[in-house]
Amino acid sequence: MGKSMRDVVEFTRFLFHPEVNLKFDDYIPPLAFREDLYFKAKNGKGLRVGICESLPTFPASQINIEAVRQAKAALISHGFEVVDFQVPAALIKEYRDIFSTLVANYSLIPTQRTLKANYEGPIPQNKGLDMLLSYGSLFRFMFKTILSMTGN
Repeated sequence: MGKSMRDVVEFTRFLFHPEVNLKFDDYIPPLAFREDLYFKAKNGKGLRVGICESLPTFPASQINIEAVRQAKAALISHGFEVVDFQVPAALIKEYRDIFSTLVANYSLIPTQRTLKANYEGPIPQNKGLDMLLSYGSLFRFMFKTILSMTGN
């Protein structure tokens, strides 16, 4: 979030700069800041904005639906084309699987290894997670398979 739209644009330009982008995350390809799209959006001429009101696996609350309705009205009043889209449930499951794998491999496991390297034990509430992360990938695969078979 920024104090103004100018702050957000400058920060996005900075993040999309190829030298900066490669230093933060090697897995993200360098992206160019599209000045033409920025000016098109700034002038409100013909830019399409996609809006997803709710997900089939997690319906939106009434307050969220109202916020989306107000955002749509504001975008349309400024000349933007608003396009509704729905995310299929199968894609949501795929996204969930990808995200949980990323969190486990790039956050939980490295953090647990760092704690062990520093001779720090897990807090009592995390002992089960610590045991799960300490076992090899075959055990984690079997555990995940059992959970998926039981519907979890």
